[in-house]
Amino acid sequence: MDEIQFWIKETLDVETIPLFEETPETVAILQNLMKQHEENKKQNEIKERLMKREILEFSAEAQRRKELLSSVDMNPDTDLSPNLTKCLRSLQKCAKVLGSVQPTHASLACSMAAFLQTHDRTKLDIMKTKMLCHKLKQRNNDVKVFQDQLEKKLEELETSLSQEMKNAEMLQKSTKFHVLKKKEYQRQILKCEKTLKENGYSDKISHSELVKLGNKAKHLEEETKPHQLQLNSYKNLPPNVDRAKLLLQEKVTELKMLEDELHEIFNHISLVS
Repeated sequence: MDEIQFWIKETLDVETIPLFEETPETVAILQNLMKQHEENKKQNEIKERLMKREILEFSAEAQRRKELLSSVDMNPDTDLSPNLTKCLRSLQKCAKVLGSVQPTHASLACSMAAFLQTHDRTKLDIMKTKMLCHKLKQRNNDVKVFQDQLEKKLEELETSLSQEMKNAEMLQKSTKFHVLKKKEYQRQILKCEKTLKENGYSDKISHSELVKLGNKAKHLEEETKPHQLQLNSYKNLPPNVDRAKLLLQEKVTELKMLEDELHEIFNHISLVS
């Protein structure tokens, strides 16, 4: 509370503080006022320093302007026309760039040399930019050609896609057909295996042996064909009972021999199985 009273005396510049009720609300209000007063005081000090700096800069710029006008034999206090004002601004810019109050011939020559050097670098940069633009145009043309090629290839692929889809559909149908055929063949194989087992053949017999025995059976079948033809020719002969009995007995004997040989083959197959 003593701090608040001291602040009131200093701020109001009075010796006696007006009477007021010292409640928490009053103390809080006075403290907020103290803080705002301090912040305003700091901001005013900052503004004052900025204004003093601007005044110094303005004074320096005015002095510089007077010196520039004096360097070209003009009265600093004379009111300038619009054209002279433009010339003065250009002169100020030159002086600022050259870092001198009086732009001498040497400083202008130095500035011109720097300008020419900058100009040459700019021309070189422009030339490089043009070359880069030319290369980019070539690249762009190459990209367009490549894009055209890709579009043609895409059209070819789209055209072939329909054909490939048709081929795939045909292949799918063919696959279904072959699957059905496979199942049918498997049923036939099972049926044949069952028949072989019923006839006493084992599934362990080798394929080569079956082929060998099959070829031998075909050979024996071929051998029976002439006898069958001879038998048919005998049937067409005039009846001769004695001769027929004799020939029949011979053929029966031959057939008996063939039958025995076939039985041996089948017995061999059964033993192998």
